[in-house]
Amino acid sequence: MEDGTTDHDVAMLAELAEVVAERTPDDSVMSAAEYMGQERISRLRQSDMVPGARAFDFDLEVHDFSTGQRAETGRRFRLQEVAANTPVALVFGSYT
Repeated sequence: MEDGTTDHDVAMLAELAEVVAERTPDDSVMSAAEYMGQERISRLRQSDMVPGARAFDFDLEVHDFSTGQRAETGRRFRLQEVAANTPVALVFGSYT
């Protein structure tokens, strides 16, 4: 395909759209196809990262789940602050 999309990409997208459609409430303002077709969602499925490349910086709230409930800690995690002092491995995926 002209945009670099392969038949495999199209098949995966169709399968993912089916899964999203199954989980989309009937009163949703967007269909699964509309959701999956959004530019920001499309960018999430593509990566221009290569091994050894610097990850984008991000800043997240830190929560305590030690009691089984989410509790605010007042702390934040900023990737570049941690990476400046120690190696960091980022693992992306689904645990569901």
